[in-house]
Amino acid sequence: MPTSGLTGCRCPRAEAVSQAHRGGLSVSASGFLPQSQADVYIYSEQLWLGKATVDAGGTVSMSLTIPTWVTPGGHTLQFVGYQGPYTSIALSTGITVATPAASQVAAQPAAREFTARFRRGSADLAPTARAGIRSVVSAAAKVRAGATVACTATHLEPATAQAGTLWVSREAAVNVFLSNAGCDTVTIGQGTVAVASGQPGLAIRIAAFAG
Repeated sequence: MPTSGLTGCRCPRAEAVSQAHRGGLSVSASGFLPQSQADVYIYSEQLWLGKATVDAGGTVSMSLTIPTWVTPGGHTLQFVGYQGPYTSIALSTGITVATPAASQVAAQPAAREFTARFRRGSADLAPTARAGIRSVVSAAAKVRAGATVACTATHLEPATAQAGTLWVSREAAVNVFLSNAGCDTVTIGQGTVAVASGQPGLAIRIAAFAG
């Protein structure tokens, strides 16, 4: 995956990022395949912040909320998408996250994320994947007593009809597992999935939000 500095970006200043604890941090980046999907992450610990559709000029824009539990200090904001039909690209910029006020911590929904992998040709999640998913759902549920836990699952678009058939079974298995793990709502869809190693086509990204 080609990686370069973020160009054509409305890059946030440190004081602007502090406002993101209440939502509404506006960012944009250019150089993507028109009408494709692009996702935004924040590092050092990978956290998916959202996704949006790239416009006809190759620019993606969105409004982000950085959760209050993200550690204050220096981080990397990264856009992940496609530069061409078969070429993925990651564009990054450094940001500084300010310490949120106590009132913002109480009001901000929390989210946790885990990227699981399926075995090749299988619709079963490995024990380590199941444990990781349970941990993010449990962490979201513990944020506030009685919180509603909304879970999303994202995977790459299947490359073949055979893979598409397999992903239908995988989605059904994930839906049941997330419901049993404590998710009050489950949404499953296609998008970009960034992985440090291995094949992204076997990965599914799980995010749990406590509202």
